[in-house]
Amino acid sequence: MITKAIERAGFYLRMSSAQQKDSPDRQRGIVLPYADANQYEIVEEYLDDGISGLKTTEREAFQRLIKDATKGKFDVVLCECVDRFGRLDSVDSGEWVSQLKNAGVKLVTVKEGEIDFNSFVGRITFNLHTELGNEWLRGHAHKTLSGKLRAIKAGRWVFADPPFGCVRVFRDETGQVMRKAYYGERFTKPKTWSCTLDISDRDDFEIVQWLFNEYATTATSVRGLRMDLNRRGVPSPKGKVWNDGTIHKILQNVAYLGCLQIGKTAGGQLYRIGKDGAIADGTKSRETRKIGSLIVEDAFPAIIDKSTFETVQAKLQSRKVTQVTQNGYLLQWIIRCGHCGRNLIGGKHRPNSPKAYLCRSRALQLSDCHNYRIDANLIDSYLVGIVQDCLSEKAMTVLRKKLMEKRKARKGNKSSKGASIKRRLSAIETK
Repeated sequence: MITKAIERAGFYLRMSSAQQKDSPDRQRGIVLPYADANQYEIVEEYLDDGISGLKTTEREAFQRLIKDATKGKFDVVLCECVDRFGRLDSVDSGEWVSQLKNAGVKLVTVKEGEIDFNSFVGRITFNLHTELGNEWLRGHAHKTLSGKLRAIKAGRWVFADPPFGCVRVFRDETGQVMRKAYYGERFTKPKTWSCTLDISDRDDFEIVQWLFNEYATTATSVRGLRMDLNRRGVPSPKGKVWNDGTIHKILQNVAYLGCLQIGKTAGGQLYRIGKDGAIADGTKSRETRKIGSLIVEDAFPAIIDKSTFETVQAKLQSRKVTQVTQNGYLLQWIIRCGHCGRNLIGGKHRPNSPKAYLCRSRALQLSDCHNYRIDANLIDSYLVGIVQDCLSEKAMTVLRKKLMEKRKARKGNKSSKGASIKRRLSAIETK
């Protein structure tokens, strides 16, 4: 009897969302006995927690799996099924499969068996499963977005958190109120229940009203609102101190008019909301991600009247400052890390993370600083708020004029220097 040699394996697990919290243990319960029975020695486990199979570049464990495979750390990638490996189509999956193929690493799944990327049958089998998984995902995404659109048009709330100052109200099939969930409170409703919004019966809705009325009727700035709230010890929506970004989001939220909105900024990899409020194909293009928005008016009780809301939007727009800087980071190379004293540079901790200022120790791979970082939007808006408070509108106009004059003068100097260089070159060629 020939005994199969033990092969080293990297065990990859993935669950798509927090609702699948039991999925990793279920996958282990299937894969680990299979590995023991088939002579696979698992050298490391790679788990991506709550990430879609489409978002490969955001799957940190998957990226590490591929990197370790190319280094020869194991001979086999072990999964429950091809869908756990990913739900990419055959074109997108080629980028990752080619690296496994070149490293001589096979994919083995409990459901589909061994897939050898060096064989014709193996490649056909893998591409068939990935295409079927991708097609299922597209159909599921379309069905989910269609359901959200129907619910929103019917005035139902389909998002996780209610706006600050509002409360989610859950009703059963008969319309009876069964439960309320406030801001920050997690609750997954039964499929047969519906969800709407109402004004909170707590003090937070009064904070929202105060923010709108104070900003609309006085000369205060967003920074002034923040300082007032923090001075009085009023907790923010998350129970911490207030920042300018949080106040901006509240002041721009149409939900306080009693309106439901979807598609304001979402693009969607597979589908998105089109210009006419209908479902359109997804796109990764930044120029088209903000196209399309569906607004349902009078979906629930309003906290703010339309006149006050429009006054606030006009004031926000008039105080909007366009930041034209290198890579969009106003203070990079200017501010310093409070831990090690090195300059902070602009960047992102992860692809979908907000813009931040990161300590250079991260880029230099030094160990004497714990990768200190600060939210770029938070500190930039704080600085802009200080400047706006210190300078009157007249002074701002003069400052803009002087800056434009200086910019034109600098361009003129560059042009004269260029002309001088051309004359000197011409003289040399003549000689």
